[in-house]
Amino acid sequence: MKPFSQLSAARQKRKIRQEAAHFAQDFGFNQAQIRLVYFGFNATYALQQPWGEKFALRVNLNSIHSRPEVLAEVALVQHLARCGILVATPKVAPGGQTVVSREIDGIPHSIHSVCYSWIHGKGIHDRTTAADARSMARLSQALHKATQDFHLPPGAEMRPVLDPLDGFPYRFDAVAHADHGAIREVLTRGQIVIDRLYAQQKPIPIHHDLHFS
Repeated sequence: MKPFSQLSAARQKRKIRQEAAHFAQDFGFNQAQIRLVYFGFNATYALQQPWGEKFALRVNLNSIHSRPEVLAEVALVQHLARCGILVATPKVAPGGQTVVSREIDGIPHSIHSVCYSWIHGKGIHDRTTAADARSMARLSQALHKATQDFHLPPGAEMRPVLDPLDGFPYRFDAVAHADHGAIREVLTRGQIVIDRLYAQQKPIPIHHDLHFS
């Protein structure tokens, strides 16, 4: 069996589309239409029931998050909903789990999947306005306030973010003409802020990939 990473993009999409059907069945969707929404870092599919109800199925392809970390994600989303923040509702599979894991040929580790209710609307992407930016800031503030009393349930865990790149190395040889001095300065300043936060505050969960997409 050829490793998944060595397959062409088209073959990867076909393979994960087949696996998405199995994940959908695990979550109790036996008649839903499945449509690919995004295929990149992870794969996201729209599941639509015959009566029109829609859900979003995410298959974690390249995520480094373990199953306990994905469980923590779901628990945090449920906590945010109780705090009155508009978030998607995690789908509970017939077996009672909110995270479904499967072994996929060609991938050397378990692949985890979650399913959420569908939030209708349009992405703003590159049409961002100043009002959108202020709304994002208010959302960040609300998220930080809501997570101050969040407690991890049994079996869930979160990795601490200890550096600006979250453990990923910066490759100075990747872009030869980049201003590496400026990048080093940004990383240094970011590290100072992170160290100060750990020294002054109790760590709280944050959404460190909150963006307009």
